[in-house]
Amino acid sequence: MTPDLIAYDMVKRGKLTESLEYLDDAIDKSIGDLLKLYENRAYVYINLGDNEKAIKDYNRALEIEPKSTYSLYNRALINFSAGKSNEALTDFTLISETNLLKDGYWTLGKDIFIKTKNYERALYFIERLCSFDKENYNYTYNKAWCLSKLMRYKESIQTYQSLIDKTYYQHIIFNNLGFLYVLDGQYDLAKSYLQKGLELMPGYAYLNSNISIVYFAKGDIDKAMQHIEISLTEGPSNPLAYYLRAKYLGATGKKEEAQKDIHMAEKFGLNEDLVVEKAILEKTLFIT
Repeated sequence: MTPDLIAYDMVKRGKLTESLEYLDDAIDKSIGDLLKLYENRAYVYINLGDNEKAIKDYNRALEIEPKSTYSLYNRALINFSAGKSNEALTDFTLISETNLLKDGYWTLGKDIFIKTKNYERALYFIERLCSFDKENYNYTYNKAWCLSKLMRYKESIQTYQSLIDKTYYQHIIFNNLGFLYVLDGQYDLAKSYLQKGLELMPGYAYLNSNISIVYFAKGDIDKAMQHIEISLTEGPSNPLAYYLRAKYLGATGKKEEAQKDIHMAEKFGLNEDLVVEKAILEKTLFIT
């Protein structure tokens, strides 16, 4: 048997470390299909925990066949796992969905497009995943969340409510649903859901900052500020809590302190992650 065939046989039988010697030999001597050899060696490196070498082999494979679905998909997966979302997106967009119709493709697409804030595309992938498994909690939750980021609030509320109807009583669902009602100005409904969330997890930072908006709207400033302080104690990187406290400090004449809180809110993503929500609150939140 030639080195390439010996290597393939070893890979199939799970003898990965041993297969490397034969893969190296076959590649060095150009024995067999180089594309297949590089992709197999990359597979071995991944399973041995050496993603850096795997990436190099996928790069070589793609020099041979730039449209290799296998190499593009796996290089995207490695890059995404390493936090390199933009690099992953570049590869992922080159993959034709007709070439890789399996859950892994759709899951990776969902994750990449959520991470890169392309919520329209993320929703497309999520809806395909939901069509495979309508009862999957994570897919339904992701769908509700993306709908909210696309300002499709009624649909998002209905989707979150469908999870509650299936007895998924989780603090994060009550929080997100409550916040949607805050944005819609339905403060009584918002308070009801946010309080249910606080019963499950009293110290959750976002529940506390969200319910503070309800108390501000109802004129209970002391209670609102109590919840903001809890939020900042439990979640010191919560941009909304800093923003709300800044609004209150500014309204009470403490401009310098307010500016410090605005700086912290921006540092933790106020203008990246909460652009739409901030604009709505600017119009509806009256703190005096």
